Amino acid sequence: MDVQLYVYDLSKGLVRQISAALLGTQVDAVYHTSIVMEGIEYVYDGGIKTVDPGGTHLGKPLEIKMLGKTQLPMDVIMEYLESLKEIYTAEACFPLRVRNHELTTSQAYDIWTHNCNNFSNDFATFLLGTGIPEHITNLPQTVLNTPIGRALQPQVNQMVDKKYQKGGLLGIENSADAPKTHQQFSASVRNVTTMIELDRTLQEAARSCAVIFFTSASCPPCGYQ
Repeated sequence: MDVQLYVYDLSKGLVRQISAALLGTQVDAVYHTSIVMEGIEYVYDGGIKTVDPGGTHLGKPLEIKMLGKTQLPMDVIMEYLESLKEIYTAEACFPLRVRNHELTTSQAYDIWTHNCNNFSNDFATFLLGTGIPEHITNLPQTVLNTPIGRALQPQVNQMVDKKYQKGGLLGIENSADAPKTHQQFSASVRNVTTMIELDRTLQEAARSCAVIFFTSASCPPCGYQ
């Protein structure tokens, strides 16, 4: 199954022209990304949305990048996508809070650290074992590494917070139904925590197949499958 990355420039080319003079560093685009497979575009904006590829008001993507092919069954993918909905929620979240001398934040939209590109990266890592290009995921930090970027951060946070109170930064709405399963597969996701459980699960799948995804509660998908 092909996995594509749709890359949009929310500035429509403007940031490429003015970034060097404004920020002191070259930024080629204000990246917005989504994952496309089987005729469905999966995007994070006011929650995880499913739309027709390139069919939103954003128009045609700046670039369509082929990320690779996944061998995962569709029902396993949909199970994982459901779990992501608990992480990529509809609420905006500003700012970080201090609790027990540690900085914490809920798993909600943050334009700098928890945005559509982070969703695309996590989803791609699960599907393929590798994420999306680093120049996209690193863009917020690139901006914040500049004096102007740090100075503008509070104003940007306020603007995004107001937008999200209306249902999302970009106003993308569901327009396509994600597939539930492919009928040729009958799979389920099991949370295995011991070698005994793993051995038993593999024995049960001896006449079909099993996909093992290694991760932990304290870190995002690590990319090893």
